[in-house]
Amino acid sequence: SLCWNQAAFLTEAINGRFADAPDAVEVVRRMMGEMEAIATSLGAEMPVPLEKRIDLTVRATDHTMSMLQDLRRGRPIEIDVLADSVAAMSRISGVPAPTVDALTALTKLKGRIRDVYNG
Repeated sequence: SLCWNQAAFLTEAINGRFADAPDAVEVVRRMMGEMEAIATSLGAEMPVPLEKRIDLTVRATDHTMSMLQDLRRGRPIEIDVLADSVAAMSRISGVPAPTVDALTALTKLKGRIRDVYNG
């Protein structure tokens, strides 16, 4: 949820637009990989392979991620709930998540600029 929400929020693209943006999908893939590494280090198993999760999301062509919906409606985004839990798990596990951290910083900045985040 965090990965695709941030990608959609930052680009203002619905899911289907990512089908023609392999570089953007690669950023999401890196984020998902970092989060999967954290989860695995904490003993969790991902029931759906990463590539299948990417494919399923991109194939939901008309879907608008919730953070993008919030941006469009001028509602506060839920970035702290999502990102803080990932950051905490990263600290606990000792597994870094530099891509997640970078996109979270950009998401928060854009949220402040667009007045949908006040953290």
